[in-house]
This record gives sequence, structure tokens and C-alpha cells, in this order.
Amino acid sequence: MALAIAVIAGACSSATAPPAGHALTLQGRALTSCTLTGTRGLIVAALCGTLSVAEDPTRKGGRKIDLFVAVKPAREPGPTGPPVFFIAGGPGGVTTADWAEAPIIFSGLNDHHDLVLVDQRGTGRSHEVSVPNPDPGEAPADFARRVLAALDGDPRFYTTAVAVDDLDAVRAALGYSKIDLYGGSYGATAVQYYIRRHGEHVAAAVLDGGTRVDVPILELIAKNSQLALDDVLDRCARETPCRTAFPNVRAELRTILARLAAKPVKTDVTDPEGNPIVFTPDVFAGTLHSLLVGSESGSIPWLIHQASTGDLLSAAVALSRYLGTPGARTLMMQVEILCSEAWARNDPANIAATGKGSYMLANQLSIAAKYATACRYAPPGYVSADDAQPVSTTAPVLLLNGSDDPQDPPANVAGYETLMPNALLVVAPGQGHTVAHIGCLPKVVVRFFDSGQTDPEYAQTCTASMSPPEFRLA
Repeated sequence: MALAIAVIAGACSSATAPPAGHALTLQGRALTSCTLTGTRGLIVAALCGTLSVAEDPTRKGGRKIDLFVAVKPAREPGPTGPPVFFIAGGPGGVTTADWAEAPIIFSGLNDHHDLVLVDQRGTGRSHEVSVPNPDPGEAPADFARRVLAALDGDPRFYTTAVAVDDLDAVRAALGYSKIDLYGGSYGATAVQYYIRRHGEHVAAAVLDGGTRVDVPILELIAKNSQLALDDVLDRCARETPCRTAFPNVRAELRTILARLAAKPVKTDVTDPEGNPIVFTPDVFAGTLHSLLVGSESGSIPWLIHQASTGDLLSAAVALSRYLGTPGARTLMMQVEILCSEAWARNDPANIAATGKGSYMLANQLSIAAKYATACRYAPPGYVSADDAQPVSTTAPVLLLNGSDDPQDPPANVAGYETLMPNALLVVAPGQGHTVAHIGCLPKVVVRFFDSGQTDPEYAQTCTASMSPPEFRLA
């Protein structure tokens, strides 16, 4: 996403053969044995195939693209529940990699549910369409003209609405009537799009670290990140060991931001492209935000204190863990989604109004400016007339949010009770962005999908046993 805004702006193996007896086909072709490599290097066996769909949904006889589909058939014999379709975050995550390890994260889920992974169009092995890096000194308009002329695809149709129609085509081709859905972060947005367009086929859904699609998540990040940071620093002040170690942490934060504004600091730590990380106020703020996102908030008071003493190496090391991989390129679907869909609107005036006083305000205004440059050249993507409207459903929905999520806090799903009367909000104390993998919450997810209904008492017992991240004191 960053590049899109800026330019156009010890593997281990657990592979076992899937059980026999699952006659899964796509367009008359049986799925075949394959392996998937997860983001942690784990190798997982599955059944794989491709489904051809129209690139332009308004022209069924036009150009076709292939969707890559992987299925982990249910392991146990006998009756099974609805299949669980996982959707990656991003936008731009590769579902077959990001969720290859779902059977391990959600232990027991695959016993009685097929798990279905589909790379979203424009990503992974589903006709990935990426944007090259600009040439040195190349003007944005020239770069955009060159990129758009060379793209292997029509960018207008790489949006969420079209992608969830693809997902429904996979559902139909595999012969499923009702499906369960799981989406984290942007995946939770895509789940809501699927519910809106194909709700009759939804048995149950999990939105992990999600925001209602009628809430402008990007315009609220500065505000929400400040609220999350305040919660962490308030908690530090309440806990004697942290308060004793860092009695002036808020003043130290103001000092380091002022110092970096006067003189940025270059470190010996490099980014994925080999360039030294240079700390400006925006970069330091972004580091704190990343730690909040990653549920590493316990190290924030210590890191601020270290930076105030002149040690920015610790911050650089922390930031480097969130900077992606070398050679990563922007996907065209990221550009189209962020520039075309209502949930992703990013008006600087609204950011300034809602984020006044936030440590992340300048950071977010800078991103919004680059965002505007990118979107000036991106052709408008395909969206439906109700794109800006909230999504409603009577299907059971499990909403999982971290109390200190700086992007998708519980406040971003406020009012869900009216729109989703069979939904349950579960808040993980002190945690950040996407939480279903933490502590006892995987069991809550498995129980929800197995039963097809929410269990408030079970979820409450789980969250009551959870604690916020411990503070690092030295």
C-alpha cells in the first residue's frame, strides 16, 4: 500500500495427504494434491485447482482470468459443517499463503469443516497484477501513463465487489450452498461485501479486527491511534513498576518528536531495500503505531524513554520488523480499492478535524496527500450503488476487536447490534489489530463455527482470563 500511495503514487513441514472421499471439482476438473507454504514457512497439504471467471463482470463473454483455489477437506468422517472461506487482509494479502496455517492456528476447525482459500483476483496465483517501481526522477503523470499502458488487465475490475463475486463463483463451483466466512483487517471488509452481495449463502461469519464498511477507517486512524496510545500510557501510569521506570514518558515523547523535527536522525538499521532508516517525527510516530498494531504495546514506554536518551537504534530495530520484504511491489488491486471504495476515503480535512492533537496527525496527513496523488491517475474502479451503505445480516456474526487497536477499535463497529442482531462483540483487553490467534480466542472461533451460534458466556470467560501485554522495563 505504501508504494501505491507514493508512486501512482527453518521451513518446517507438516504436509500430510488430504483424506479421500471428497469429490471436489472446478469446471469439471478434479482438484489435485498440492502443498501451500504459510507465512511462517510451514508446508501444508491441500487440494488445488483453478476457476476461470470473467475479468469484466459486465461482459461474461470477454477476457477470462484464473482464480487459484485451495481446499483442506474436513479430516473427520461423517457430517460436516459449512466450509470456512478465509479472506486475507491488506488489501493485497495472498490468502493461500496468509491462511495456509489456519488448521494449526484454529486447532480442530478442520475436523468437521472444509477450509477454502482463494487468492483474490490480482494477488498471488490469481492473475497477480503488480506495479513496477518508477524510474529515478520520473514524473507521476509519466509513470502512471507508462504503467497503465503496460498492465496485463483492466484495473477497473480489481475491486472488492468483483472479488467477492469471484468468491461466490468458487462457492457455487465447489457445490456448497451455505458457507462460513472469516476475514481479518481488510478481510473483514471483504466479508461484509460478500454478506451484502450474497448474504443468502452465509451461514456465519467472523470479523477479526474489522470496521463497519460505512465508517471511514483511514480518516479515523490519527484519532484512534492517539486513543490507543493514551490507553497504554495511562495503564503504565497505573502500574507501579512502569510508572517508576518511566515517570515522564509523555513529556519524553514530546521531547523526541520536537528533537526529530529539528534534526532527523539516520540509523545503521536498513529497510528492506537496504536504505538506512532515518527517523523524522512521522517515522517515529509510525513506529509507535506499528507496535500498537502488532500488540507490542508493552514495549512503547521503554522505547520512548530510550529514544529520549538518544538511543534510536531500539526504535529502528522495532520498526524494521514491520517494513515488509525486499522487492515487494504494489498490486494494482490495492490502488483501485483504496482509490474507489467508500470505506477507504481519506479526506485531509476530515483527518485534520477528527485527529486534532494526535501524535499521528502529521503522519496521516502526509499519507493522505500521497494517496490523493495516486488516485488522480487511477481509473475509477467498479463499485455498486450501495458501496457507502452499512451492511446488515441476521446470520450469526462474531466481532473480534482489540481494545487498543489503533486502526479498527471496538468503536468502529458501534451500532452493530441494530445491523447484525445475531452478532457478538468480543474485545481482547490491551491487544492490537486482529486478535483471533491470541490466547484462548482461537477456541472461541472454533466453537462459534462448530455450533453456528455465538456463546457470550464462553467468550466472556476467555477474555476475562486474558491480560494486556506486559510492560518492558529494561
